[in-house]
Amino acid sequence: MQWKILVTFMSALVLGSNVSLPVMDTHMSNEEEIKSELVEEVETLSNTYYQLKYDGSKQTVSLTEDLELLLFSWKDEKEDTILAEVSGEQIEIPVNKERKIYKLVDDAEIDLAAENSKTFIFSTVVSEQKVETFIPVEVNENLSSKEQIAIIDEFGTILEWVETFQYLDATGTIISEEEYQKLNTVGEEEPDLEIEESQEESSEIIEEGQNEISSEEEPIADVESSEEEEKASNSEVTTFSMSKVAVTKPTLTYQTHVESHGWMPAVKNGEMAGTSGQKKRLEAIKLNIAGIKGLEISYATHIQSKGWTKYVSNNQISGTVGSGKRLEAIKIKLNGVQASKYDIYYRVHVEKFGWLDWAKNDEPAGTAGLGRRVEAIEVKLLYKGTNKPTDTSNYFVEQPIVTYRSDIKGQGWQPYVSNGVLSGSVGKKKAIQAIEVSIPSQSGLQVSQSIYAKKGGWVDGLSSNGQQIEAIKLNLTGKNAQLFDIYYRVHAQKIGWLGWAKNGESAGTEGYDYRLEAYEVKVVPKWQYVNRGDESFKYKDKSSVTYSSHVQSLGWLADVTDGQVSGTEGRSLRMEGLKINLNHDKYSGDISYETHVQSYGWLNPVSNGSLSGTTGRSKRLEAVKINLTGEIADYYDVYYRVHAESYGWLGWAKNGEPAGTEGVAKRLESLQVQLVEKGLPAPSGNKKEAFIKPVPVTKRVVFLDVGHGGSDSGAQYYGIKEKDLNLRMGKKMQKDLEKAGYTVIMSRTDDTYMDIRSERSEMANNSGAEIFISLHNNAMPGNSYVNGIETYYYEYDPNYQPVINQAMHNNPDRLLKSAALAKAVHSNLINHTGATDRGVRRETFAVLRETALPSILLEFGYMSNYDEVQRLLTDKYQHTLSKALLEGVNAYFKTY
Repeated sequence: MQWKILVTFMSALVLGSNVSLPVMDTHMSNEEEIKSELVEEVETLSNTYYQLKYDGSKQTVSLTEDLELLLFSWKDEKEDTILAEVSGEQIEIPVNKERKIYKLVDDAEIDLAAENSKTFIFSTVVSEQKVETFIPVEVNENLSSKEQIAIIDEFGTILEWVETFQYLDATGTIISEEEYQKLNTVGEEEPDLEIEESQEESSEIIEEGQNEISSEEEPIADVESSEEEEKASNSEVTTFSMSKVAVTKPTLTYQTHVESHGWMPAVKNGEMAGTSGQKKRLEAIKLNIAGIKGLEISYATHIQSKGWTKYVSNNQISGTVGSGKRLEAIKIKLNGVQASKYDIYYRVHVEKFGWLDWAKNDEPAGTAGLGRRVEAIEVKLLYKGTNKPTDTSNYFVEQPIVTYRSDIKGQGWQPYVSNGVLSGSVGKKKAIQAIEVSIPSQSGLQVSQSIYAKKGGWVDGLSSNGQQIEAIKLNLTGKNAQLFDIYYRVHAQKIGWLGWAKNGESAGTEGYDYRLEAYEVKVVPKWQYVNRGDESFKYKDKSSVTYSSHVQSLGWLADVTDGQVSGTEGRSLRMEGLKINLNHDKYSGDISYETHVQSYGWLNPVSNGSLSGTTGRSKRLEAVKINLTGEIADYYDVYYRVHAESYGWLGWAKNGEPAGTEGVAKRLESLQVQLVEKGLPAPSGNKKEAFIKPVPVTKRVVFLDVGHGGSDSGAQYYGIKEKDLNLRMGKKMQKDLEKAGYTVIMSRTDDTYMDIRSERSEMANNSGAEIFISLHNNAMPGNSYVNGIETYYYEYDPNYQPVINQAMHNNPDRLLKSAALAKAVHSNLINHTGATDRGVRRETFAVLRETALPSILLEFGYMSNYDEVQRLLTDKYQHTLSKALLEGVNAYFKTY
């Protein structure tokens, strides 16, 4: 009957189980009149209230603009009361799923229902259905119970208790209050094992212990005895606990509730219940044993997002119906005086895993923490020690916990960390000389490890004998190794974090003599996607560049290599021609270059040792561009800088950027060229700009968009709000740009809210500005190590269509200029600050999508990183950022 199912779920709810509550019809005819009156009374409550799912963490919840609810912690280890504060008033919130209105000062009130949860959720719910039901308020050891009427809604929240009770015996039959009191004052009675007097049952009486079954026999449920067995069983009668025992054949049946199918037909001992190959989740189960006294079956289920339920028994529902929650694991056990004679075996068919091994007698079967549904089950009831399944080792799979630690040179072994947390150090220039990685043995996994030491090369094990480690390899072994991947990445000297390696791949460097400073490890299921980022291992390539310059009065100078100086200094001799060659190792490709020559301008590019410039014409070189092409361009950057008349050494240019001067009639006197692997820092040197070209006299107009403002605070860390930090930086940058001759338009100059969808962009589009720069600071919740500068320009995403900028959002010329502006500003920010280079990236941010002019968005640093946010707050660092921004804008306008 549907009513009994609802009572079963509510029993689990009140007793603290994580079973979700379905909304069901009620059909208790003798109570309908009373219940309809009760519902009418509850209808006076508002349909809207707050639902709090609490996990014990400290939280702040904004209820209104002026009202915050502070949740501190559990009151005690019982986890049934929350310590909280609102409007300066301390309150205690009971965790019982009962709706309660808390009266506060100034006539404020909070209408709230709280429950225990593994994940914190605070939401507003609207209740549209109300159901009256009996809920157990007393449950005795003999399974008799006292129940009280409660009114609940579709979320399982108790709206009101009613002083109406009923009493049930162990079979669920309604009894009188007097019978209930008598039943529970006598004490729990032993199960009745007396023999029925009927001839049919008496023919089954056997001597205790004579009912043994050979290991070849089938499961005992529903198996008929042969005539010989019946004769043997009738041959003698003995006693058990001073009584004769009638041996009957137990019948095991079980039933599953399957996604989109509902309750499937019941099956018997050893048969499959559920589906296979249909990708359907089990949502609930029912099991029953009949035909024998003194033997009962109990079971519990592990439910998606809820965890393990309380045990139920004998055809009661375990799981949920109508909530769309998958079962992830089950446990089954036997109870009663006959339980010691039997074993209950069971196994589950799990999404992605297939059939796991057999569990027995209350062992968990399935998965936990992996988000995988159970799709089918099989259950067998067997006489103790007979015909047991052979595959009984791998019946429950949990998300493995990998732990690891580092031995840092001069500091010794560090504490263990786990599951993706950093081990080692960053920014302290300390080498790791040993590692240790392990997984608990019950997970069915072990970790093998190899390290690459500075002198010893690759060795198996964890120690480098005091040498610095430069790379590692980790792999999984054990019975569950085919189900999981192990991922790991390292922080290498001069490089920083490399990408994620997995399952025995190399992570780190070889051939650079770069120390390994930190590493992270995590284990994930095979099917789980992991963004591995960039390459995880760098092997030093031997590619190089050689070059020679033709110098006034000296002719061709000898070849030099990789960063050496070609030309002269302090002799006032002009460079007239240039030849550059690329020496390959494992990558193919070419090097191309072009020069800006006195009175000729930029010449056409040449490559691989050809002359660029002139000889015998007395024409000075004024600037140069150098670029890589082909495969090698994917792995290397080419950097170059020049010594120019009157200016000295200028800054480093790279990958086709101009280096030198134009329009000021200044000769090049010497040159340096160097190959640098992608991701490695630029060569050391001054922070000057690489190319000097006079800016036209006409004023250029720059639009500075100061991110966030007003009610939109942006990121908040260590007491600092991003909106305030952005405004401080923006005002400095406005001042420096105006001092340099630019007209600057600001989106805001005070703490004002502006809509990010179109208001800022519309203002910029109508301002007459030539470029748009949005100023921001970044954050990474949950990771305080991430740091560095990022620059973004627009990338089209069909899922985000423009609202006010349909004509220009994806205009090729706008995108080309946006990319040039992003690269010019970003390279200057990195060169001036030395901050971590997190690259020029593309996104479909609203301000980039809706703005019609060339547009970029800058993230100057990570406020979630304590050291970086402290640096961002200083006037000195803000001045450095402002100067870098100015030089980036100058560089852009030299081209456009």
